[in-house]
Amino acid sequence: MPPNVRGRRPLYLDVADNLRSQITCGQYKPGDHLPPERELVVQFSCSRATIRLAVDRLIAQKLVERRPKRGVVVRSAQGEGEVDRPPKMDDTVSIVLPSASWHTNAMRVLRACQSALYQNSYYAIVCDSGYENLAEGMHREAEHVESMMAKGVPGMVLWPAHQQYDIEVFRRAQNAGLTIVLVDREIPGLECDYVGVDNADGAFQATLHLISHGHKRIGHITHLVQPTSLKLRIEGYRRALESAGLEYDDRLLIAAWPHQDTEQLETALRQMMCLQDPPTAVFCATDHLAGVTIAKLQYLGVMIPRDIAIVGFDDDLFAKWSVAPLTTVAQPFEAIGEEAVRLLMARLRHGLVGPPKRIILPTKLIIRQSCGSHIVRTS
Repeated sequence: MPPNVRGRRPLYLDVADNLRSQITCGQYKPGDHLPPERELVVQFSCSRATIRLAVDRLIAQKLVERRPKRGVVVRSAQGEGEVDRPPKMDDTVSIVLPSASWHTNAMRVLRACQSALYQNSYYAIVCDSGYENLAEGMHREAEHVESMMAKGVPGMVLWPAHQQYDIEVFRRAQNAGLTIVLVDREIPGLECDYVGVDNADGAFQATLHLISHGHKRIGHITHLVQPTSLKLRIEGYRRALESAGLEYDDRLLIAAWPHQDTEQLETALRQMMCLQDPPTAVFCATDHLAGVTIAKLQYLGVMIPRDIAIVGFDDDLFAKWSVAPLTTVAQPFEAIGEEAVRLLMARLRHGLVGPPKRIILPTKLIIRQSCGSHIVRTS
Protein backbone atom coordinates (compact mmCIF):
# COMPACT_ATOMS: atom_id res chain seq x y z
CA MET A 1 0.00 0.00 0.00
CA PRO A 2 1.66 3.31 -1.04
CA PRO A 3 2.13 5.72 1.90
CA ASN A 4 0.32 8.50 0.06
CA VAL A 5 -2.88 6.45 0.05
CA ARG A 6 -2.85 4.83 3.46
CA GLY A 7 -0.98 6.29 6.41
CA ARG A 8 -0.73 9.91 5.22
CA ARG A 9 -2.37 12.37 2.88
CA PRO A 10 -1.24 12.96 -0.70
CA LEU A 11 1.95 15.05 -0.84
CA TYR A 12 0.34 18.01 -2.59
CA LEU A 13 -1.88 18.60 0.46
CA ASP A 14 1.23 18.91 2.66
CA VAL A 15 2.72 21.36 0.16
CA ALA A 16 -0.53 23.38 0.08
CA ASP A 17 -0.66 23.49 3.89
CA ASN A 18 2.95 24.65 4.07
CA LEU A 19 2.37 27.47 1.57
CA ARG A 20 -0.87 28.40 3.29
CA SER A 21 0.96 28.71 6.62
CA GLN A 22 3.53 30.99 4.99
CA ILE A 23 0.72 33.17 3.68
CA THR A 24 -1.26 33.36 6.92
CA CYS A 25 1.85 34.15 8.99
CA GLY A 26 2.70 37.06 6.68
CA GLN A 27 5.75 35.64 4.91
CA TYR A 28 3.83 36.25 1.69
CA LYS A 29 1.60 39.32 1.82
CA PRO A 30 -1.34 40.30 -0.42
CA GLY A 31 0.06 41.22 -3.83
CA ASP A 32 3.23 39.15 -3.39
CA HIS A 33 4.13 36.50 -5.92
CA LEU A 34 4.70 32.92 -4.91
CA PRO A 35 8.06 31.55 -6.06
CA PRO A 36 8.13 30.16 -9.62
CA GLU A 37 7.07 26.56 -10.07
CA ARG A 38 10.64 25.37 -10.69
CA GLU A 39 11.78 26.84 -7.33
CA LEU A 40 8.89 25.24 -5.46
CA VAL A 41 9.78 21.88 -7.02
CA VAL A 42 13.27 22.17 -5.52
CA GLN A 43 12.02 23.54 -2.20
CA PHE A 44 9.57 20.70 -1.60
CA SER A 45 11.46 17.94 -3.48
CA CYS A 46 8.43 17.00 -5.54
CA SER A 47 7.11 17.04 -9.09
CA ARG A 48 5.60 19.94 -11.01
CA ALA A 49 2.27 18.09 -11.00
CA THR A 50 2.31 18.09 -7.19
CA ILE A 51 3.02 21.83 -7.10
CA ARG A 52 0.17 22.54 -9.54
CA LEU A 53 -2.27 20.54 -7.43
CA ALA A 54 -1.16 22.42 -4.33
CA VAL A 55 -1.58 25.79 -6.04
CA ASP A 56 -5.00 24.73 -7.39
CA ARG A 57 -6.04 24.03 -3.81
CA LEU A 58 -4.89 27.48 -2.66
CA ILE A 59 -6.79 29.06 -5.57
CA ALA A 60 -9.93 27.16 -4.60
CA GLN A 61 -9.44 28.44 -1.04
CA LYS A 62 -9.25 32.02 -2.41
CA LEU A 63 -5.78 32.58 -0.98
CA VAL A 64 -4.01 33.08 -4.31
CA GLU A 65 -4.90 33.62 -7.95
CA ARG A 66 -3.18 33.08 -11.27
CA ARG A 67 -2.67 36.25 -13.28
CA PRO A 68 -1.70 36.25 -16.96
CA LYS A 69 2.05 36.84 -17.39
CA ARG A 70 2.42 37.51 -13.66
CA GLY A 71 2.30 34.05 -12.12
CA VAL A 72 0.58 33.19 -8.85
CA VAL A 73 -0.26 36.18 -6.65
CA VAL A 74 -1.40 36.19 -3.03
CA ARG A 75 -4.91 37.57 -2.62
CA SER A 76 -5.34 37.61 1.14
CA ALA A 77 -4.59 35.64 4.28
CA GLN A 78 -8.11 34.54 5.08
CA GLY A 79 -9.35 32.78 8.19
CA GLU A 80 -9.78 29.08 8.72
CA GLY A 81 -13.52 29.03 8.30
CA GLU A 82 -13.59 30.30 4.75
CA VAL A 83 -11.37 27.82 2.98
CA ASP A 84 -12.95 24.40 3.28
CA ARG A 85 -15.78 24.72 0.74
CA PRO A 86 -14.71 26.21 -2.59
CA PRO A 87 -17.27 27.60 -5.03
CA LYS A 88 -19.09 24.91 -7.01
CA MET A 89 -18.42 24.29 -10.68
CA ASP A 90 -22.13 23.83 -11.22
CA ASP A 91 -22.02 22.51 -14.79
CA THR A 92 -19.00 20.22 -14.43
CA VAL A 93 -18.54 16.77 -12.92
CA SER A 94 -15.62 14.37 -12.83
CA ILE A 95 -15.32 10.86 -14.25
CA VAL A 96 -12.53 8.78 -12.69
CA LEU A 97 -11.77 5.48 -14.42
CA PRO A 98 -8.99 2.88 -14.33
CA SER A 99 -6.88 3.08 -17.50
CA ALA A 100 -9.44 5.08 -19.45
CA SER A 101 -6.88 5.54 -22.22
CA TRP A 102 -6.74 1.85 -23.20
CA HIS A 103 -9.22 -0.24 -21.22
CA THR A 104 -12.02 -0.84 -23.73
CA ASN A 105 -14.67 -1.40 -21.07
CA ALA A 106 -13.72 1.80 -19.28
CA MET A 107 -13.95 3.61 -22.62
CA ARG A 108 -17.48 2.26 -23.14
CA VAL A 109 -18.55 3.54 -19.73
CA LEU A 110 -16.83 6.86 -20.39
CA ARG A 111 -18.54 7.41 -23.75
CA ALA A 112 -21.94 6.64 -22.26
CA CYS A 113 -21.32 9.00 -19.34
CA GLN A 114 -20.19 11.83 -21.59
CA SER A 115 -23.19 11.40 -23.88
CA ALA A 116 -25.62 11.45 -20.95
CA LEU A 117 -23.88 14.47 -19.41
CA TYR A 118 -24.04 16.34 -22.72
CA GLN A 119 -27.79 15.79 -22.83
CA ASN A 120 -27.98 17.38 -19.37
CA SER A 121 -25.76 20.34 -20.38
CA TYR A 122 -22.92 19.16 -18.14
CA TYR A 123 -19.22 18.86 -18.88
CA ALA A 124 -16.79 16.23 -17.64
CA ILE A 125 -13.26 16.32 -16.26
CA VAL A 126 -11.89 12.85 -17.04
CA CYS A 127 -9.23 11.41 -14.75
CA ASP A 128 -7.31 8.22 -15.50
CA SER A 129 -6.21 6.47 -12.31
CA GLY A 130 -4.18 3.80 -14.08
CA TYR A 131 -4.63 0.07 -13.57
CA GLU A 132 -1.60 -1.98 -14.57
CA ASN A 133 0.24 -0.80 -11.45
CA LEU A 134 -2.26 -1.23 -8.61
CA ALA A 135 -0.42 0.83 -6.00
CA GLU A 136 0.14 3.72 -8.41
CA GLY A 137 -3.49 3.58 -9.53
CA MET A 138 -4.75 3.85 -5.96
CA HIS A 139 -2.40 6.77 -5.29
CA ARG A 140 -3.53 8.62 -8.42
CA GLU A 141 -7.15 7.95 -7.60
CA ALA A 142 -6.80 9.52 -4.14
CA GLU A 143 -5.12 12.56 -5.69
CA HIS A 144 -7.87 12.89 -8.31
CA VAL A 145 -10.56 12.84 -5.63
CA GLU A 146 -8.72 15.42 -3.51
CA SER A 147 -8.11 17.61 -6.55
CA MET A 148 -11.75 17.54 -7.68
CA MET A 149 -12.84 18.37 -4.13
CA ALA A 150 -10.42 21.32 -4.06
CA LYS A 151 -11.71 22.59 -7.41
CA GLY A 152 -15.31 22.54 -6.17
CA VAL A 153 -16.55 19.89 -8.60
CA PRO A 154 -19.98 18.89 -7.23
CA GLY A 155 -20.23 15.32 -8.54
CA MET A 156 -18.16 12.33 -9.59
CA VAL A 157 -18.68 9.01 -11.37
CA LEU A 158 -15.99 6.74 -9.93
CA TRP A 159 -14.89 3.32 -11.16
CA PRO A 160 -12.58 2.46 -8.26
CA ALA A 161 -9.08 1.22 -8.96
CA HIS A 162 -9.54 -1.19 -6.10
CA GLN A 163 -11.41 -1.66 -2.83
CA GLN A 164 -8.64 -1.38 -0.21
CA TYR A 165 -8.71 2.34 0.49
CA ASP A 166 -8.10 4.98 3.04
CA ILE A 167 -11.85 5.51 3.07
CA GLU A 168 -11.40 8.91 4.77
CA VAL A 169 -10.34 10.38 1.42
CA PHE A 170 -13.84 9.71 0.09
CA ARG A 171 -15.65 10.69 3.28
CA ARG A 172 -13.73 13.96 3.36
CA ALA A 173 -14.81 14.60 -0.22
CA GLN A 174 -18.45 13.84 0.60
CA ASN A 175 -18.31 16.16 3.62
CA ALA A 176 -17.01 18.89 1.31
CA GLY A 177 -20.11 18.45 -0.87
CA LEU A 178 -18.87 16.02 -3.53
CA THR A 179 -21.59 13.58 -4.65
CA ILE A 180 -20.07 10.22 -5.64
CA VAL A 181 -21.63 7.48 -7.77
CA LEU A 182 -19.62 4.25 -7.89
CA VAL A 183 -19.65 1.94 -10.91
CA ASP A 184 -18.57 -1.69 -11.35
CA ARG A 185 -17.34 -2.22 -7.78
CA GLU A 186 -18.24 -0.93 -4.36
CA ILE A 187 -16.09 0.48 -1.56
CA PRO A 188 -17.16 -1.29 1.65
CA GLY A 189 -18.21 1.20 4.27
CA LEU A 190 -18.73 4.10 1.85
CA GLU A 191 -22.34 5.27 1.69
CA CYS A 192 -23.05 6.41 -1.87
CA ASP A 193 -25.01 5.47 -4.98
CA TYR A 194 -23.80 2.47 -6.99
CA VAL A 195 -24.39 0.97 -10.45
CA GLY A 196 -23.17 -2.49 -11.36
CA VAL A 197 -24.26 -5.88 -12.66
CA ASP A 198 -25.37 -9.09 -11.01
CA ASN A 199 -21.86 -10.52 -10.84
CA ALA A 200 -22.80 -13.56 -8.78
CA ASP A 201 -25.57 -14.59 -11.16
CA GLY A 202 -23.40 -14.01 -14.23
CA ALA A 203 -20.70 -16.27 -12.80
CA PHE A 204 -23.35 -18.81 -11.77
CA GLN A 205 -24.74 -18.97 -15.31
CA ALA A 206 -21.26 -19.23 -16.88
CA THR A 207 -20.26 -22.11 -14.61
CA LEU A 208 -23.63 -23.80 -15.02
CA HIS A 209 -23.17 -23.65 -18.80
CA LEU A 210 -19.90 -25.54 -18.49
CA ILE A 211 -21.56 -28.07 -16.20
CA SER A 212 -24.30 -28.56 -18.80
CA HIS A 213 -21.56 -29.62 -21.25
CA GLY A 214 -20.66 -32.45 -18.89
CA HIS A 215 -17.68 -30.82 -17.15
CA LYS A 216 -17.19 -31.89 -13.53
CA ARG A 217 -13.72 -30.47 -12.89
CA ILE A 218 -14.02 -26.72 -13.47
CA GLY A 219 -11.29 -24.27 -12.51
CA HIS A 220 -11.65 -20.59 -11.75
CA ILE A 221 -9.03 -17.92 -12.47
CA THR A 222 -9.38 -14.55 -10.79
CA HIS A 223 -7.20 -11.56 -9.88
CA LEU A 224 -4.61 -11.76 -7.14
CA VAL A 225 -6.54 -9.20 -5.10
CA GLN A 226 -10.30 -9.16 -5.56
CA PRO A 227 -12.58 -6.12 -5.48
CA THR A 228 -16.22 -6.67 -4.58
CA SER A 229 -17.22 -7.56 -8.15
CA LEU A 230 -14.71 -10.40 -8.41
CA LYS A 231 -15.55 -11.73 -4.95
CA LEU A 232 -19.15 -12.04 -6.11
CA ARG A 233 -18.00 -13.95 -9.19
CA ILE A 234 -16.19 -16.44 -6.97
CA GLU A 235 -19.42 -16.76 -4.97
CA GLY A 236 -21.44 -17.46 -8.14
CA TYR A 237 -18.89 -20.02 -9.36
CA ARG A 238 -19.00 -21.91 -6.07
CA ARG A 239 -22.79 -21.73 -5.89
CA ALA A 240 -23.06 -23.33 -9.35
CA LEU A 241 -20.78 -26.18 -8.31
CA GLU A 242 -22.83 -26.72 -5.18
CA SER A 243 -26.12 -26.67 -7.11
CA ALA A 244 -24.81 -29.46 -9.34
CA GLY A 245 -23.50 -31.52 -6.44
CA LEU A 246 -19.86 -30.93 -7.44
CA GLU A 247 -17.19 -30.52 -4.78
CA TYR A 248 -15.24 -27.26 -4.65
CA ASP A 249 -11.47 -27.85 -4.90
CA ASP A 250 -9.30 -24.91 -3.92
CA ARG A 251 -6.47 -26.33 -6.08
CA LEU A 252 -8.59 -25.30 -9.07
CA LEU A 253 -8.77 -21.66 -8.04
CA ILE A 254 -5.89 -19.52 -9.31
CA ALA A 255 -5.38 -15.91 -8.21
CA ALA A 256 -3.01 -14.01 -10.49
CA TRP A 257 -2.17 -10.49 -11.62
CA PRO A 258 -2.26 -10.68 -15.44
CA HIS A 259 -1.17 -7.10 -16.20
CA GLN A 260 2.47 -7.53 -15.19
CA ASP A 261 3.52 -10.90 -13.76
CA THR A 262 2.18 -13.31 -16.37
CA GLU A 263 4.90 -15.81 -15.45
CA GLN A 264 3.16 -16.37 -12.10
CA LEU A 265 -0.05 -17.26 -13.95
CA GLU A 266 1.86 -19.62 -16.27
CA THR A 267 3.41 -21.42 -13.30
CA ALA A 268 0.02 -21.79 -11.58
CA LEU A 269 -1.60 -23.11 -14.78
CA ARG A 270 1.20 -25.61 -15.25
CA GLN A 271 0.71 -26.90 -11.71
CA MET A 272 -3.07 -27.09 -12.15
CA MET A 273 -2.83 -29.02 -15.43
CA CYS A 274 -0.35 -31.45 -13.85
CA LEU A 275 -2.84 -32.51 -11.18
CA GLN A 276 -3.86 -36.16 -11.22
CA ASP A 277 -7.38 -35.00 -12.10
CA PRO A 278 -6.90 -31.67 -13.91
CA PRO A 279 -9.81 -29.44 -14.91
CA THR A 280 -11.53 -29.92 -18.24
CA ALA A 281 -12.96 -26.39 -18.16
CA VAL A 282 -12.07 -23.00 -16.69
CA PHE A 283 -14.20 -19.97 -15.84
CA CYS A 284 -12.13 -16.75 -15.90
CA ALA A 285 -13.20 -13.72 -13.87
CA THR A 286 -12.50 -11.33 -16.77
CA ASP A 287 -12.00 -11.56 -20.50
CA HIS A 288 -8.51 -10.12 -20.08
CA LEU A 289 -7.66 -13.01 -17.77
CA ALA A 290 -9.24 -15.41 -20.26
CA GLY A 291 -7.09 -14.05 -23.09
CA VAL A 292 -3.85 -14.41 -21.11
CA THR A 293 -4.96 -17.86 -19.91
CA ILE A 294 -5.61 -19.06 -23.46
CA ALA A 295 -2.20 -17.82 -24.58
CA LYS A 296 -0.42 -19.48 -21.67
CA LEU A 297 -2.27 -22.78 -22.05
CA GLN A 298 -1.50 -22.92 -25.76
CA TYR A 299 2.16 -22.27 -24.94
CA LEU A 300 1.94 -25.30 -22.64
CA GLY A 301 0.49 -27.34 -25.50
CA VAL A 302 -3.12 -27.26 -24.27
CA MET A 303 -5.58 -26.50 -27.08
CA ILE A 304 -8.86 -24.60 -26.65
CA PRO A 305 -11.54 -25.95 -26.75
CA ARG A 306 -10.20 -29.41 -27.74
CA ASP A 307 -8.36 -30.01 -24.46
CA ILE A 308 -10.04 -27.53 -22.16
CA ALA A 309 -13.10 -25.23 -22.37
CA ILE A 310 -12.79 -21.54 -21.44
CA VAL A 311 -15.45 -18.99 -20.44
CA GLY A 312 -14.76 -15.34 -19.61
CA PHE A 313 -16.64 -12.37 -18.16
CA ASP A 314 -17.20 -8.87 -19.65
CA ASP A 315 -17.59 -9.39 -23.43
CA ASP A 316 -14.63 -7.18 -24.26
CA LEU A 317 -14.56 -5.86 -27.80
CA PHE A 318 -11.76 -8.33 -28.67
CA ALA A 319 -13.58 -11.40 -27.25
CA LYS A 320 -15.11 -12.51 -30.54
CA TRP A 321 -11.73 -12.18 -32.29
CA SER A 322 -9.84 -14.42 -29.86
CA VAL A 323 -7.94 -17.41 -31.29
CA ALA A 324 -10.89 -19.39 -29.98
CA PRO A 325 -13.81 -16.89 -30.06
CA LEU A 326 -14.61 -16.42 -26.41
CA THR A 327 -17.77 -17.56 -24.68
CA THR A 328 -18.34 -14.89 -22.06
CA VAL A 329 -20.74 -13.07 -19.76
CA ALA A 330 -21.64 -9.70 -21.27
CA GLN A 331 -21.85 -6.60 -19.11
CA PRO A 332 -23.98 -3.66 -20.41
CA PHE A 333 -21.23 -1.08 -19.99
CA GLU A 334 -23.11 1.64 -21.87
CA ALA A 335 -26.15 1.18 -19.62
CA ILE A 336 -23.88 1.33 -16.55
CA GLY A 337 -22.59 4.74 -17.63
CA GLU A 338 -26.06 6.04 -18.45
CA GLU A 339 -27.52 4.90 -15.13
CA ALA A 340 -24.61 6.40 -13.20
CA VAL A 341 -25.20 9.80 -14.75
CA ARG A 342 -28.94 9.49 -14.16
CA LEU A 343 -28.32 8.93 -10.45
CA LEU A 344 -25.83 11.79 -10.35
CA MET A 345 -28.25 14.18 -12.04
CA ALA A 346 -31.03 13.13 -9.65
CA ARG A 347 -28.83 14.31 -6.78
CA LEU A 348 -27.32 17.42 -8.40
CA ARG A 349 -30.14 18.77 -10.57
CA HIS A 350 -33.29 17.43 -8.98
CA GLY A 351 -32.31 17.58 -5.33
CA LEU A 352 -32.80 13.89 -4.56
CA VAL A 353 -31.97 13.16 -0.93
CA GLY A 354 -32.14 10.03 1.14
CA PRO A 355 -30.25 6.76 1.41
CA PRO A 356 -27.91 5.52 -1.35
CA LYS A 357 -29.44 3.86 -4.41
CA ARG A 358 -28.12 0.52 -5.77
CA ILE A 359 -28.87 -0.34 -9.39
CA ILE A 360 -28.00 -3.91 -10.35
CA LEU A 361 -28.24 -4.64 -14.10
CA PRO A 362 -28.55 -8.14 -15.58
CA THR A 363 -25.78 -9.90 -17.48
CA LYS A 364 -26.10 -12.10 -20.56
CA LEU A 365 -24.25 -15.27 -21.51
CA ILE A 366 -22.73 -14.98 -25.00
CA ILE A 367 -21.94 -18.41 -26.42
CA ARG A 368 -19.02 -18.78 -28.84
CA GLN A 369 -16.54 -21.55 -29.61
CA SER A 370 -14.13 -21.41 -26.64
CA CYS A 371 -16.49 -23.47 -24.46
CA GLY A 372 -16.72 -26.23 -27.06
CA SER A 373 -20.31 -25.43 -27.96
CA HIS A 374 -21.53 -26.21 -31.46
CA ILE A 375 -24.32 -23.67 -31.00
CA VAL A 376 -23.03 -20.11 -31.22
CA ARG A 377 -25.26 -17.35 -29.87
CA THR A 378 -23.86 -13.83 -29.98
CA SER A 379 -26.95 -11.71 -29.57
